[in-house]
Amino acid sequence: MQIRVEDQTARSALEAAFAAAGCPTMPIGETLEVVHPDPVELDFFLRAWVLQHPDVRLELA
Repeated sequence: MQIRVEDQTARSALEAAFAAAGCPTMPIGETLEVVHPDPVELDFFLRAWVLQHPDVRLELA
């Protein structure tokens, strides 16, 4: 899954959150490429993260 986050600080925070959860990411410009075997768990993780960061806008690809 690719997640676009324009704000560098927010992108770094999201990348750190994924790393803390043991989920590898690969930054590509304003996008994070996330590899996770369970899309439902990934969706839950992102929803929880967005609730904690309401000012951040994510775009999923």
